Amino acid sequence: MSETPMTRDEAAARAHTAEAATVELTADRDAARAEAAALRGQLAAVCGSTVAAWMQEQQRLITTLHAELEARPSRATVLREAAETAEGLRQFETTTGPRRSAQVSENVGVLRLADKLRRLADAAERDDAGKDTPTGGESTRAAVLREEADRWRREADGLPDAGQVHHKRVLYGGAIVLDRQAEAAERDEAQKDCPHQRESVRDADRRQACRCGQPGCEHCDTPEWYGLPWLAWLDELDQQAFLGEIASAALGYYRAEDDDADVLRSVVQACATYRLVAEADHAQATAPGPDAVEEQSVSGACERCGEPPESWCTHCAGCACPDGRAETHAPGGSCPNASAAGSGERQ
Repeated sequence: MSETPMTRDEAAARAHTAEAATVELTADRDAARAEAAALRGQLAAVCGSTVAAWMQEQQRLITTLHAELEARPSRATVLREAAETAEGLRQFETTTGPRRSAQVSENVGVLRLADKLRRLADAAERDDAGKDTPTGGESTRAAVLREEADRWRREADGLPDAGQVHHKRVLYGGAIVLDRQAEAAERDEAQKDCPHQRESVRDADRRQACRCGQPGCEHCDTPEWYGLPWLAWLDELDQQAFLGEIASAALGYYRAEDDDADVLRSVVQACATYRLVAEADHAQATAPGPDAVEEQSVSGACERCGEPPESWCTHCAGCACPDGRAETHAPGGSCPNASAAGSGERQ
C-alpha cells in the first residue's frame, strides 16, 4: 500500500506544530537555566556568609589571644617598672649639713639600684630575643641598647615643646648615653675573641698607656686622672666625699627648678674645694723631713717639677717625652730629657 501524500496545508501545519514545540522547549530550557543560576546564587550566598562568619570568629579569637599575650607583663617589663619605681624614690628637698650628705648617699644608692634593675631587664630582653630569633640572628647587647636609645628619642620627639623641655632634654641625654654604651659593647664584642685581650675595652680606656707598650709593665696599672691630677693626692675617704659632691650637683641637672649655671657652679665649687684639700695633703706628705729624700726617690716624682708620675708634668710638656706625659719619666724620679731641656734653657 502506498502512503497518501500530504497536502501543502498539512505539511505547513506540521511544520508550525514542530516550530511551536521547539520554542516551548527553548523556553523551558531557559527557565531551567535561570532557576539553576538562582539556586547557585542562593547557595553561594549561604556558603559565603557561613565562611565569612567563621573567618570573623577566628579573627576575633586571634585578636583576643594577642591582646591577652600583650597584656601579660614580661620579666623585662616588670624589671623596668621596678627601676622606674626605685628611681622615683630620690629626694630633692633642699638640705644642709649631715642630712645633705645622707641624702646624696641615699640618692646614689637609689640610682645604682635602678641601673642594676635596668641591666637585668636588658638581659631578660636579650633572652626573649634569643628565643624568638632564628639561629644566627641573636640580638646582642649593643643592638638592645640602640633599640632602647631609639625608643627614648621617639618618645622625646612625641612630646610637645611647651612645658616638656626638661623632660625632652633628659630623654635625649639618656639616648646619647645608651648610644655610647652600645659603642662600648660593640668594641667589647669585637675584642672578646682576641687572645691578647685580658680586659674589656672600656676598662682598658680607663687605664694609663705605658711608654714601653708591653703587657705586664708595672706602670700599666697606674690610673690616669683626666684633667684632674690632684685627685691622686686625695685619700679614699676624700675621694668618696668628692664623688658625693659631684653626684649631688649632677642630680640638680634633672630638677626642673635648678638652673644649669647653678649646677655648673656647684661642680666648679666642689672641684676647687677638694683641689685645695688635695694640695694641702700633698704638701704635708712631701714636706722636708728626715726621710724626705727617700720618699722622693720612692714616689718617682720628677726631680725638676715635683709632679707625681700619674699626673701631668707641666715642665716636661715641651720636651721630647711622648705626648708630654709625666708617666714617661724613668722610674727613680727624673725625666730622661729633663737634663737636656734644662741645659738648653740655661744656654
